[in-house]
Order: sequence, then C-alpha cells, then structure tokens
Amino acid sequence: MKERNEMNFADAHERRKRRRFYLAILSVVFAIYLVLLGGLWIILKSPVFLLKSISLTGNETTPSNGILDVVRGRALQGKWRGVKAVLGFGNMLTWPSGPMDNPSLFLPRVKNITIENNYASRSIVVHIEERVPYGIWCLESQCWWFDDGGFIFRRAIEASGGLILTVHDHSQKNLGLGLKILPDVFIANAFSVFRVLEMSGLGLKDIALQDLSLQELEVNVRNGPALYFSLRFPADNDLAAIQNFAAKPGFDKLQYLDFRVENRVYYK
Repeated sequence: MKERNEMNFADAHERRKRRRFYLAILSVVFAIYLVLLGGLWIILKSPVFLLKSISLTGNETTPSNGILDVVRGRALQGKWRGVKAVLGFGNMLTWPSGPMDNPSLFLPRVKNITIENNYASRSIVVHIEERVPYGIWCLESQCWWFDDGGFIFRRAIEASGGLILTVHDHSQKNLGLGLKILPDVFIANAFSVFRVLEMSGLGLKDIALQDLSLQELEVNVRNGPALYFSLRFPADNDLAAIQNFAAKPGFDKLQYLDFRVENRVYYK
C-alpha cells in the first residue's frame, strides 16, 4: 500500500511538472504572438511609419512624375517586394534609402538619384542630379546632346556658329538615347581633343568623324589650318604646339597641322 501511494504521488508530481512546462510554453508563444501583433500594428496601422511628404529636388528638365514612377518601381524590387507591396507607398519602410543604381536606364537625362529618408519628420527627399550638356553629336539625320562622359541623353537641334561644340559623325549609324558617342576606349581621348580646342582659343567651324575605323577627328577652324587628331592617345600635349603656331605670322596660310602621330606634329 505504501509503495502504491508513493507511485501515485510521483505520477501526480510528474503531471504537475508537465502542466507547468506546457503553461510556460503557451505563455511564451502567447507573448511572442502579442509582440508580433503589436509590431504589425505599429508597422501597418500606427502613424510611426506613415509617410507625410515626399519631395524632389534638382530636376529642372525631367518631369517629376516620371522620376517618381521609376523610383516607385525600384522600391518594389528585391527579396522583400511582396512585403513592400502590402505596405504600400504610404509607408516609410517601403522606400529604399541611398543612391539608386543606374537611373539612366529609364531616365537618360538623370545621372544620379539619391533617396533620403527622414523618419523623425516622416518625409522623403529624392535628390536628382541631371546630366549637363557638354556638346552636340550629329548624325546625318539627327543630333543629340551628350554630357562630359560622352553619354547621349537628349535630342538636340544642330548648332552653328561655333558657340556650342558640335561633332558631325559621318561614320556611325546606330546612336541614340542612353548610348555613348564613341566606344569607351576612345571617350577619354576624344574629350582631351575637345579640351585642347577649347583652350586653344581658335574659332571652330566644324569637327568631323569621317571614318571611325581610322580612329581620328578632323577639325576645321576659322582663319587657320585644318587640324587632325588621333583617338588612339590623348591630345593634351598638342596644345602648346597649336598655340606656338597660332602666335606666328602666316598661321592662316597653313593647310593643316597633323597630330596623328603621338608627340609629333606635321604641318604644311
């Protein structure tokens, strides 16, 4: 009898331990549930993450609606896109922060977009850096503005008078928005030619790319000889030679200055 009582007591004690264990588990689960429920309420319903204002700065030629459409599209990308779609654009957590990758893919006029999130004021500022026109690149039937990286970003009207650097391309056929004026290997050297021409003070009439396979630019100036530059190497060292020739009598009688051999000048 004594042994049976001891066994019954042990079983009852074990059952109480199991009940306490299960109650503890249920309490933890319930606490986690409450925390998750509270967190969801804060995220979805409370004003903590409710977006109050969004503003754009820096865009002068690019429509704000187009920028916002692109930014919204990028906001819904990534592994959390489903969650962001549920939160909506009125929630601060939907919006990314920092620089946006390759905005020019959809907005050729825009060089950089940076998104600044201010949770204290529940506001978002979209900073836009637009491309600055450097010159005009013309094919046979159309002209394009390009920036200081050779990126084509806007249609242009052919300019005359030499006030705007203009290149007439008689070689390439398939240029357009979002492309570059030349293959990357020639971009830096082409801009070195442009800098030399600007610093030389010569009155430009025409810059021509006759045949890209020859890798050279032909420049005609007012009251001076034709200038020939290679795209295979920088032209910076040619400035001194141009200024030296231009300072001498008879400069306007020369037929050409040829810089197509590196560190050499041929003239006639």
